Amino acid sequence: MLQIQHFVFNHIQVNTYILFEETKQALVIDPAFYYPEEITLFDKFVSDNELQIVEVVFTHPHSDHLAGGAHIIEKYNIIPRINSNSALLLQTMEQQADLIGFTNFIMPQFKFDLEEGETLKFGNYFLNVMYMPGHADGSVCLYNPDEKILFTGDVLFRSSIGRTDFPTGDYELLINNIKSRIFTLPEDVTVYPGHNNPTTVKFEKRFNPFFN
Repeated sequence: MLQIQHFVFNHIQVNTYILFEETKQALVIDPAFYYPEEITLFDKFVSDNELQIVEVVFTHPHSDHLAGGAHIIEKYNIIPRINSNSALLLQTMEQQADLIGFTNFIMPQFKFDLEEGETLKFGNYFLNVMYMPGHADGSVCLYNPDEKILFTGDVLFRSSIGRTDFPTGDYELLINNIKSRIFTLPEDVTVYPGHNNPTTVKFEKRFNPFFN
């Protein structure tokens, strides 16, 4: 049985997800822990549940989501994966991190191979990668049609959408991607966003003010 552990990390309140199942293999989405007590909490959960982290992915190249990347590499010997279109934004990420309060931000290494159509496997489960720019170049969503779960990063939130006033943001592109790629999924798909509470495709189609 697939289990989803949800943490809220750092002063920007980023959702970090650990997906794991009976084999104890785990996939981590947006390890955003930054403060020492957050790192301890994450490591304790992994240790207490005897998890083997086999995949670590970032939904997009913004520093509030990337904060835990360096620790992942040091502690678990895994290089996180990110979409190849993230490279340009990452060139100034340390400066951007400092501007929003990450004064001790450490830029991790990345594998630039989180691409459209790829399947991420962990144990008996998987997530399909969907390339979804608009909030930022390099944004992806992660979808499992069998479990009817979608991880949207900062593409789509409950009753909102990702900001488009940052570099490489594109409002029309974001709206069109959500309409054509998320709102065409089954309405009972649960959406796990990068900030705030989960929602469903049905709820967002009917009540999200950006589409009504």
